[in-house]
Amino acid sequence: MKKINLFISATVAVAAVSVAIAPIQTEAATKKFSDVSPKSDYYDIITEMTAKEVITGYLDGTFRPNELMTRKHAAALISRAFPTLPVHNKGISLTDVNKDNPYYKDIRRVLEADIIQHADNFDFKPNNIITRGEMARALVLAYNLTSNDKKSPLTDVSPQLASYVDALYASNVTTGYEDKTFREDKGLTRVHFTVFMYRASKALENSAVTTAYSNSKFSSMKEADIQYPAKYKSAAEATVASKKSAESLFAKDNNYESSSIILQNEKEYNTFIELAQKSLNKSANELDEIFYKVYRTSVAESLQTKDNQLWIFWFDYSEKKLVRAIIKEK
Repeated sequence: MKKINLFISATVAVAAVSVAIAPIQTEAATKKFSDVSPKSDYYDIITEMTAKEVITGYLDGTFRPNELMTRKHAAALISRAFPTLPVHNKGISLTDVNKDNPYYKDIRRVLEADIIQHADNFDFKPNNIITRGEMARALVLAYNLTSNDKKSPLTDVSPQLASYVDALYASNVTTGYEDKTFREDKGLTRVHFTVFMYRASKALENSAVTTAYSNSKFSSMKEADIQYPAKYKSAAEATVASKKSAESLFAKDNNYESSSIILQNEKEYNTFIELAQKSLNKSANELDEIFYKVYRTSVAESLQTKDNQLWIFWFDYSEKKLVRAIIKEK
């Protein structure tokens, strides 16, 4: 069985599947826009978002940072940032964007996910300018930001948008204008929309890292507290039973690799949780429940990933580690 250091393997995998956590090293990383100076306050952010292929610019090599952001371009940026989006409104009608439109798929995805809504009945109005209020709602829903009951000091926010603006403010995505207004009906430039997306992604990243382990059922346990289930005579016997349970899920496929995680190591736990959330489409709490069940029962658990890998979890009580085996699709 091939042993892999979890922190190294998980970090590589996160870079491959996530837009919010690690820069993707691609050809786009070297792309420069002719109208974005290295001296610009936003140069590094634009460069990073380009490297992640969230922004691509225009065919003439410009980014046009000071142009107002349209609804179709906002839909495209959010769609690119999230390879997987929930479908809340399957089969939603779209009357003013046909299938030949290059933004059709992006617009449909954000509509079905209810991240951006129709502008009028079933018209999306793709060339209209997206407002700051629409931006607030879209980014809060896309990046799952919360206000933690904190209220922003901004004075001109309508009741229907207040919770979204509060979440943006609490997450340090926006501070509003100097006069304490948010101006929800105004448009925003392409560079400012990109900056808000970047800040939202960092808020999501920081939230995932700081809350996953602290909310874990293992967070208060010391190594000495990890005990094998009472029905076994020793840790070795419990480990054998746990491995046998896992092997029953492998079927006839012996082509797999494994990695392990020490549950008391916060950094490795959080890295693993972030990777698992992206690959398995489950919340940190749901995953923690699965891991805890495996630990308490010594019964292995299998989960299918989005890219058709089978992940199997079991507990090694002798080494006090959770073990993950990956069976790759042939």
